[in-house]
Amino acid sequence: MYHSLEKVVAESRRKNDVANKILHPLASRLSIYFSWIFINIGISANGATLIFFLFGLASTVLILGNTLTFILLSYLCYRLHIIVDVSDGEVARYNQTFSINGSYWDSMIHQLVYPLLFISMTIAQFFIWDDPLFLILGCFGGIVVGLTMSV
Repeated sequence: MYHSLEKVVAESRRKNDVANKILHPLASRLSIYFSWIFINIGISANGATLIFFLFGLASTVLILGNTLTFILLSYLCYRLHIIVDVSDGEVARYNQTFSINGSYWDSMIHQLVYPLLFISMTIAQFFIWDDPLFLILGCFGGIVVGLTMSV
């Protein structure tokens, strides 16, 4: 069954839509198109959450390539990670398929991806400068980012 973009926009709107557009100016405007695609090809909100995780994980791995191409691909995957993160909630609101499981995994993915991204950036710098201080900063910073996400 085909779902129009207008219907998806109307039925998946957040209660705090204005605040979300301020917090995520790019992602909140592009996510509806991803949501529309996911809904029309039958990807569930949990499926979108999995895609959001895969983009985030790809971002952490690609940055280790340490070339301009890999860094740009890493950034692209990171941005797609944020866009699909907003989109999974829109798919859940449209389909009325809210679950504690989906909410849990959404939170856990943030808890995993952001510290890993920080650690990956410092490992990439270690490869460039061959200074073990970057590894120490990466471990310490990854823990701090993880704890900050927990609060």
